[in-house]
Amino acid sequence: MRVDRVVKILIIGEGVFLEDHLTLGELESANSLTSHRKHPTSKDVAALAGVAQSTVSYVMNGSRPVSKATKDKIMSAMKKLNYQPNTAARVLRTSKTQLIAVLETITADSDGTIIPPYLATIAEESRKRNFDIILSATSEGPAALTRLSGRSSCDGFIIMDVEKNDPRIEVASKLEIPSVIFGHPNRSFGLDTIYFDYEAAAKLIVDTLASSGHRHIVFIKPDSEGREDKFKSFVLFYRCGVMRARQLGIDVAIIRIGSSGWRGISVSKKEILMNCRDRLAIVSRSPQDFEPLHRILEQEHLRIGIEVSLIGVFDDPVAKSFQFPVANVSPRPEFVSRRVVDTLINRIEGSVDNQIIEAVKPLGLNSRCTLAHF
Repeated sequence: MRVDRVVKILIIGEGVFLEDHLTLGELESANSLTSHRKHPTSKDVAALAGVAQSTVSYVMNGSRPVSKATKDKIMSAMKKLNYQPNTAARVLRTSKTQLIAVLETITADSDGTIIPPYLATIAEESRKRNFDIILSATSEGPAALTRLSGRSSCDGFIIMDVEKNDPRIEVASKLEIPSVIFGHPNRSFGLDTIYFDYEAAAKLIVDTLASSGHRHIVFIKPDSEGREDKFKSFVLFYRCGVMRARQLGIDVAIIRIGSSGWRGISVSKKEILMNCRDRLAIVSRSPQDFEPLHRILEQEHLRIGIEVSLIGVFDDPVAKSFQFPVANVSPRPEFVSRRVVDTLINRIEGSVDNQIIEAVKPLGLNSRCTLAHF
């Protein structure tokens, strides 16, 4: 009995994964092309796709336009051959690695709900333009930049987790490869700088609370080792929020808690709820604060969204994930990340435009069930 199709299986450890379906003819062709080599080459891809080898190069490098039909045939051949471009050869030929290094400090205390949308979008947008990312998650400071650039490990840097006086920025400005700052430092040393406008977010929140009849606002500020004060955006967020509230005649307070979550909230419960019976709004940037806030409000028999408001400054999917979907202002992680990636890759590809300094504005406050109207 003749079998018309076979299944190619990829075995990793004890897992078995269905990778692709091939006709017997395609399998025989692929085997004959690659039997004498450990890895398939672009020549093998060209033969299987029925195109010139140069056309395969155009698709991989994006150096010339190729019709969609031809591109689809080449991509299908690559998949069937499990072809991966030879990075070392490409670096020698073009002096480009097609890699972007992302510098983001991640520790055991990092909030696992905030960072993923940024990194996922950076990775997705990079792939769209034929780049991959490497993540440097340690707190090496400038050493990570000099080490990676010295090894020619990447074509550019995205510098995240940017402090007010971040020592990495001046070092990055002197390197021969481009860098983009994903944050709001005191000095950018001529580097492109893109960040979410937390000042505008604070003003938006206070104006909305004023128009909905609130008399008191509490900003919750996690103060673990003074970390919040190291970031200009966050300093401006609290400062602008307080100034705007006072301009509008609203009582305002910043409550410093030792850490986000139940421990910090419960210790500061009395301060947070001081004006809970008089049109109070509680604002926090940390998603970890909202479950404990719900609990202490319920313990005091306060109705969320009727007697007390809760406002978050984080992404929409997180805001919708709580028992009571939280009214929020999104810092627009996907949009800001796309702007950062596009700006960096344009620099890598030779853009000589003037320095970009862009403060991304909030789109609005999403009025969900935790926002009271008095």
